[in-house]
Amino acid sequence: MRVTESMGPAWETMKRILFRPFNAGTWFSFGFIFFLQSCMEGGGGGGNGLRLPGNSGGGSHGNDGDTGNNLLGVMHDMTNALGLSRGSGDLPETGVIVIILAIACVIAIPLVIVMMWLGTRGQMMAIRSVAGGQAGIGEQWNATRDAGSMLFKWNMAMTGISLVLFAPLVVIGGLSILPVIRDGARIESVLPVMLGIGAVALLFMLPFFVMGAMARNFVAPIMLKHGVGARDGWKRFWAVGRNHIGSIVFFYVMRVLVSIGAGIVGVVASLLTCCLGFLPVLHQTLMAPYYVFERAWVLEVLASMSPDFDLRTTGPVPPTPYGGGGGGYPPNPYGGPAPGDNPYAPPGYGSGNNPYGAGGQPPPGGFGAP
Repeated sequence: MRVTESMGPAWETMKRILFRPFNAGTWFSFGFIFFLQSCMEGGGGGGNGLRLPGNSGGGSHGNDGDTGNNLLGVMHDMTNALGLSRGSGDLPETGVIVIILAIACVIAIPLVIVMMWLGTRGQMMAIRSVAGGQAGIGEQWNATRDAGSMLFKWNMAMTGISLVLFAPLVVIGGLSILPVIRDGARIESVLPVMLGIGAVALLFMLPFFVMGAMARNFVAPIMLKHGVGARDGWKRFWAVGRNHIGSIVFFYVMRVLVSIGAGIVGVVASLLTCCLGFLPVLHQTLMAPYYVFERAWVLEVLASMSPDFDLRTTGPVPPTPYGGGGGGYPPNPYGGPAPGDNPYAPPGYGSGNNPYGAGGQPPPGGFGAP
């Protein structure tokens, strides 16, 4: 597995796609695809500190007239603005709070699912467009329908499992903090509880972060190429990846460093455009060189692990990547067996024993499928 050695070829791929020749339409097409991808992966955004805004009036909500950090005052101001307060200094009825939370969930859950679906499809479109050097939005959308659906199901399953694991933690945290809030305590008094819950939550989240990162960078391209589900994609990747644990960790360390540098460049570039570069789609278009390079880098790293993971092409996406006698992919620059002789490929994927006939067509939804 070659991590730093793969950066040079990835950089050349980025220049070939975006600058040879330069085409504004190509940049905007890639920008839109990467915008869809960001629906799943999120984007940059600042956050406020631990200090919460309180009411700017007198001292009716807190102790000693200081309400700048009073949680009860904050909740009172919010409910007062919505006209839900029972009276001066009172919080709404418990039933009203439950109804508000239920309505919020009814609205938020479908939006989250739609965002996850669009983001998952965008991830597959980004992989395919960079691998083939083409960013036709309609073509990529149609070609990644099946692969995107399979990755979406896996993401939904992981989300469901995480919610089941986090639900008791949320309940415990709420029951611990609610009495303190009702007593009008300052935020400092609940910080130990909040920090403890945060530490436990981080331990719960860490495995999901790792699995999500591995799926995004390594498993999803394998699923796209071979038209397999997440389970088979993980099996194929782990058969090879378990021999490269140290290199995989090093890859993610390098990726964090590169993303920090790209983030700084993105902020500066957006400021130079009078903040227009912070707008959705425009930001991804402006930062298209980084996004294309990052995806190409992952594809190069995958190709260095095994020819069976090689999605790179030198032109349009090949229609039959599974066929024998060369198979449509360029020779593997890292050496190793030909794609048809790959020891990690399942039975029937070789050049002389193809179950799809002489044409070597991949299963429906595979990389390069019409």
